[in-house]
Amino acid sequence: MFLAVPLSTTKRDGSFFYQFSFLEDRISTALLVQNRLLSSKRLIKKIGKIEQKDFEKLKEKLIKLIE
Repeated sequence: MFLAVPLSTTKRDGSFFYQFSFLEDRISTALLVQNRLLSSKRLIKKIGKIEQKDFEKLKEKLIKLIE
């Protein structure tokens, strides 16, 4: 099981969103309010990997949102 956060290419601001560079310098927006718990069996292929610093910032924003 893992917590999935959907991404969008639409730029959005606010506490419910986190923007970062992903896939060849394309700006993606994480939609923090739409997170879901999924089974790892649903993963078919890996599209990319978020940088560690962006992952830490995304995790901090998600924790603040849940609290």
